[in-house]
Amino acid sequence: FHLQYEEYQLYQLKQDKVMLNDELRDKALYGGVTYQGVLFDSDTDQKINLLATVNAMSDTDTITWYGMDNQGLLCTKADIIAIGGLITELHSFCWQNNAYIKEQIEGAKTLEELEEIEISYDRTDT
Repeated sequence: FHLQYEEYQLYQLKQDKVMLNDELRDKALYGGVTYQGVLFDSDTDQKINLLATVNAMSDTDTITWYGMDNQGLLCTKADIIAIGGLITELHSFCWQNNAYIKEQIEGAKTLEELEEIEISYDRTDT
């Protein structure tokens, strides 16, 4: 009975850790990206809007693009592409990190191993 309880407890704690991992992933995904001092939305709608805008712009056009706090930034086509690139990098990082952490959680055999798994979406490369 004791062994079954420990297995059940490990299973439950794994589920909790997976949920926490997904919550922190989502927080990072939608926390925004900073470009030239302005924090921009980083959701999928923003990527679509950026793509549509880039396709409508010539290389010499400029447009004011607004950040999450309604701060505007006068952007060239290259700026719009750069903001989109930052969002794409963020999404790639978050999903890869999420999968890596979930693999660790699934592979944990003991409560101690599970507790040692760090869930972090801090990026050292930015």
